[in-house]
Amino acid sequence: FLIFSIYAGYAIIFIECNDRSFALRLDIKEKVEYIEDVIGEEDVIFLHCGGDNGERWFVYTHEFAGNIIVEELAVDVAGLTPQQTKEKYQQTFYERFKKAGVTHLMVDKTSPFIEDYFGDLFVDWPVSNVGNNCMAYYKVNYENDWYSFSLVKGGSVE
Repeated sequence: FLIFSIYAGYAIIFIECNDRSFALRLDIKEKVEYIEDVIGEEDVIFLHCGGDNGERWFVYTHEFAGNIIVEELAVDVAGLTPQQTKEKYQQTFYERFKKAGVTHLMVDKTSPFIEDYFGDLFVDWPVSNVGNNCMAYYKVNYENDWYSFSLVKGGSVE
């Protein structure tokens, strides 16, 4: 998000951003302000934005310049049964989270993907609670060679 302002004599020229970009930036800014009090300097965050095309992730990386945001990860599940697919996703993400040192999961907006494949890993506040104008910040708990997510802060941003 960028607006250029050029002073030329008495005239100011603005190169404008469209309303959609501005609304996206404001939405993310509100969500960041909602949870910023619980984010530590050393937190390594995996961000999930259901249905995002990359725009939200890009704006979040600007807002959290001091934290690492680990992007979405691709997993090959071709030819697997639904149960095998779930197990493959959970195991692959576990390995990648551990390797990257992910300490927290931030859910901007839920999706069937995270609910179906990871829903049973949320121990105290279901990820399905995260809808529009909501935000959830979970601690990643590593125990007994597995992981789970416990809520640090979540709820309506309004």
